[in-house]
Amino acid sequence: MLNLSIVRRAADTLVALALTAATAHASPDLDAVKNSVKTVTKLDVVKIEPSKIAGLYEVQTAGQIFYTDAKGEYILLGAQVFATKDNANYSEKRMNELAGYKFADLPLQDAIKIVRGNGKRVVVTFEDPNCGYCKRLNKTLDEMGDSTHYVFMIGMLGDESTTKAKAIWCSANPAKAWTDWVIGGKQVSTQSSECETPLARNAKMAEKYRVQGTPALFFPNGERAQGSMPSDQLLKHFAKQAR
Repeated sequence: MLNLSIVRRAADTLVALALTAATAHASPDLDAVKNSVKTVTKLDVVKIEPSKIAGLYEVQTAGQIFYTDAKGEYILLGAQVFATKDNANYSEKRMNELAGYKFADLPLQDAIKIVRGNGKRVVVTFEDPNCGYCKRLNKTLDEMGDSTHYVFMIGMLGDESTTKAKAIWCSANPAKAWTDWVIGGKQVSTQSSECETPLARNAKMAEKYRVQGTPALFFPNGERAQGSMPSDQLLKHFAKQAR
């Protein structure tokens, strides 16, 4: 949904951008834009290209999207662009496009596989074992049943999460250890947690696919979503996979 507080915070900047656009160069001053972004965000620019909004340019870094004018004098930072015709989050859509993936290329051997019921609904997630929203998502999936759920564990919330993820992976039954913890709240024993884990590879993959938080959901048709969601929303995503 459109966040009006974001719109209000960005209003003055958008006005300034609109005025600047009238006298802007036909193409962006790449050096000026890169320097402006680096100064404000400390991040390096990967690519700059025109956005769908006249006078605004899309600035891509390794993990984020910004918007700027052609001279790099203004940066729209932390704002999201919505399409008025359908209230769609254009910024989120672009991030998903840039972080596109082929489901067949995901290294599912590095994920915990949890099969519920007949397993017909398939979803891949990036999750931190201490993430509250992840626990909520797992409970929802458990209540829905009939799913195959691949969990790429990442220690996004700190060292304690990494230690717990390692203990889960190294347990005799990782799928049971995971669900016992995120759904049942049963603590994971760390006494015998010495084994080779995919956690470092998972972290690199999460960075590659621009995972900004957990849970991040990936579906077989190339769709992805962020955060926990109720069963009715999940069913809509699963229905698309069946077409």
